[in-house]
Amino acid sequence: MFNGSYSYTNIGFNIFKRFYLSQLGYSDITILGNMLAGKVPFQLLNISPANQSLAYAPDAYNKMNYLEFVSDHYVGFNMTQSFNVFF
Repeated sequence: MFNGSYSYTNIGFNIFKRFYLSQLGYSDITILGNMLAGKVPFQLLNISPANQSLAYAPDAYNKMNYLEFVSDHYVGFNMTQSFNVFF
């Protein structure tokens, strides 16, 4: 844009599936990833989602500092189990 000198490709994916386990409730599984091809400045790299508070955030790395990690490619896996009122 505006005759910029950076040429890059950003490819991302997010796959979500819920598995029902009868009396044991359900499982939510998420697989996500991103790949950045080409030379880019530091500001355009992927910043890992962080959470510095004591509260739990399901889609972030809890107790990690903001801007602690940046990357040009990553793959993540998240699984959440809900037993409903089985226990």
